[in-house]
Amino acid sequence: MNRMTKKVGMVAVSAVLGLMSIPSHAAIQTLVGTHVTYQFDDTLMGLFGLPTLSGDVLTFTPTNFLAQSSNGTGLVLTSATINLKMFANSSASYFSGITVHEAGDYALIGSDAQVSVGGEIRAYSLANPLPTSTHQIDPIVATAPLTTTTTVLGYTTTDWFADAMVTVPLAWNDGGVNLTIENHLLAFTSAAGSLAFIEKKFVGTAIVITPVPEAETYAMMLAGLGLIGFMVRRRAA
Repeated sequence: MNRMTKKVGMVAVSAVLGLMSIPSHAAIQTLVGTHVTYQFDDTLMGLFGLPTLSGDVLTFTPTNFLAQSSNGTGLVLTSATINLKMFANSSASYFSGITVHEAGDYALIGSDAQVSVGGEIRAYSLANPLPTSTHQIDPIVATAPLTTTTTVLGYTTTDWFADAMVTVPLAWNDGGVNLTIENHLLAFTSAAGSLAFIEKKFVGTAIVITPVPEAETYAMMLAGLGLIGFMVRRRAA
């Protein structure tokens, strides 16, 4: 092998090593909370946008998650779904429930204008995702009817809120929990001059934390139950 060939070979090897040393963008992001660690694919957050974590509360602030129908456009649907993985940080506590709170605003002009918010949250064990009958599911429901109307000259928006909650069995904490948040926004008009507008501006996921009693606590509970049983038997005698 001549000197030129060796030089070309060294350049090629250096280029390959250089490419290998360039860190690739990791799609899976990890956020560590006080009691819970979240994992998610940052390329699949879509209309939700990237979340922020404070304590154990994960929040999203969407900027373009809306549905709008005007002048008899008919039904307009905007939807998005995300998945979050959750893991307990310590065996000293576990999460026994997951709550999702949402908020935004809407506007209705015309008697035919209608808006709606819907969807569901679904939780299941990562260690045992099947059968589906074990999934915990709750619909996302507005806390009040979305029926406030306004006029063109007095145009204003009205705030709306919605929530959902699922329970998490203790055994699920061992392998982690997957939470799916499915969201729908609907707007409808059937006549000229009408407007139906609804936007989602906030999504928050909170964890219900339950401490795990220590062994000494269990021993005291059993001793107390035993004492109560003895007293009951003695009184009966």
